[in-house]
This record gives sequence, C-alpha cells and structure tokens, in this order.
Amino acid sequence: MRQHGQPATNPPLSRTTPSQTRGPANTATDPRPTPTAHHDDSEEEGPLPPLGAQWEFRNKTTEISQKMLAGTDAANISTGPLSRTMLQRMIRSFFMDKTIFREVASDRTLHAEAWKVAILVIILSTLGWQILNLNFLTARGLIAMGAVIVIQIVTWLVRAWVIQFAAETWFHSKVNFRQLFRALAYAQTPVGLQIVPIVGQAVSIWALVTTTAAIQDVVSCNAKTAVILTIIGAVGVSVAAAVTTRVVWMVM
Repeated sequence: MRQHGQPATNPPLSRTTPSQTRGPANTATDPRPTPTAHHDDSEEEGPLPPLGAQWEFRNKTTEISQKMLAGTDAANISTGPLSRTMLQRMIRSFFMDKTIFREVASDRTLHAEAWKVAILVIILSTLGWQILNLNFLTARGLIAMGAVIVIQIVTWLVRAWVIQFAAETWFHSKVNFRQLFRALAYAQTPVGLQIVPIVGQAVSIWALVTTTAAIQDVVSCNAKTAVILTIIGAVGVSVAAAVTTRVVWMVM
C-alpha cells in the first residue's frame, strides 16, 4: 500500500536487446548452408552405365580365375605384404573375370588400392627391363630406374585421361576419370609379369586384351569401340612417354 505523499512507482519494464531476441547467430536450425573446406572429386562419381555385351570367351577365363582363387584359398598361400583380397582382385583382373572391372570401378573405397596395384605393377615391370642391365645396382642404374618409374606413372594417368576424353567427345559415353583409372589399373596386372624377361612381350599383348575388356565394361561400349579406345590410349601413352622422358632427363 502506498503511503500518502510517496510517488507512485511502477515495476521496471523488461528490455531485451536485438541479439537476445535473435538467439545465437549459428545454430543447428540455421537454414543457411555451411561452406565446405574443399571439394571432393569422388562425390562426382555416379553409377556406371548399363553393362553391354561381353566377349564370350570371358566365361571360360572367369571359370579359370575362380579355380585359381579356390586353389590359393585351399593351399592357404601367404600373400606377404599384400592383402589377400587385393591379390585375389589382381588374379581376377588377369583372367578378365566378368565382374571385376565394374566392381573396382564402382567402389570408390578401392582408389588407394588401385594406386597400390599401379605402383606394384610399374615397379615389377621396371625391374624386368633393368634386371639384365649390368649397371642395375649402381647409383646410375638406380637413378635410371627411378626415372622410368616416374615416366610410367605419368603415362598411366595420361592413358586414363585420353581414353576418358575420347569416350566422351567422340563416342558420347559419360565416364568418370577415377572410375576409369581404377579399372585400368587392375587391367594392367599382366604387365607385372614383365619382371620375368622371357615373357615380357607376351604379357604386354595380354595386357592390351585385358585393357580392352576393362574399357568395354566401364564405358559400356561394343568391342570395336573398346579396341579403338585402347589404340587411342596406347598412342597417348607413347606421346606422353616421349615428352616426359625428355623432361625427366633434362631435370636430371
């Protein structure tokens, strides 16, 4: 009760600042998209086109690869530093298993493994060409081997890019570079046998066949188009090898 002579007082009004009414600037309900730190190319990988026709003889080679895998499992062969699944995929690629190339192309988690296959095959094939060289274990020989490995890595990347470009530009077949690289990396498995000099030329020819099969599966084209793309890739490899060799030796 107010006594006589005292002024009337009102309770203080609650004042809120604009920042209090808005709440925190960045909350979970903020509809604005959060910018990403970097762009991941793997996000662009989409589904492969429908599988087209395959060579009939791949039914037989697939059976052979399955028997090989069953034999290695039964014998419990040690794979050393290589994972068993990686070695099995390489065996299936060597024999052009009907599902292997689309399997590795579709699985983006196998990209690091595809690089391991590429590096392993490149090292083995380089050793095959250098092993008969008397200067192999000298400093000059090791430098030369390192230069050859660098050149081959560049040519592998160029092959995938040239085939992708030709497939999209001339044959209107959409294919992702990373998917194509993975399939081609495994398709080059036969080249690793070049470490045995006597079989070098034979496995090189077989690698052209496995490469053509990989292109046919991933690009989803007929055999004629796959052969053309394989030839285009080989031409790209030759040009890239010539240019890269000149650059590498100039640097060295």
